[in-house]
Amino acid sequence: MTVVRKFKIPNRLRAALFSGGGKRIDEAVADADVGLATLVDACLAAVADCIARIESGFGSQVADRQTHDMGDLYRLSAAIIDACAPIEPKALADAARSLCDVLDYAMEAGHWDWPAVDIHIDALRLLASGVDLGEGGEQRLIQSLDKLRQHREALAG
Repeated sequence: MTVVRKFKIPNRLRAALFSGGGKRIDEAVADADVGLATLVDACLAAVADCIARIESGFGSQVADRQTHDMGDLYRLSAAIIDACAPIEPKALADAARSLCDVLDYAMEAGHWDWPAVDIHIDALRLLASGVDLGEGGEQRLIQSLDKLRQHREALAG
């Protein structure tokens, strides 16, 4: 007759979870916030670079902007959203998201709405300039961009 032997293999993950060691969730979130705060200057520089590239390639002063790839404008707008992670308030990221929505619809419809793009570029420039619009002013600006997008889609659609 064979003898059944049982082996108890220690589960390190379970031991770590239930040992009571490590950081509490609120401590981990606070540490993450401190880490993100160190990135603010680099992220603001990245946003400024994206806006400068948007203006030089797709601004209203660019004569042949319709020949440029709208996918590039979309990617630059999405890069602004990414770079805004540690930046407060979130109005700049919201304006870039609204521009992405306008571009996404335009790419699907095959019709470019340059006035709406110009308004979004102006809004990005304003929000990145450091002018204090106040929380209410920034919210109204973002709401206006969203209403513009919805109105333009309704007209085109």
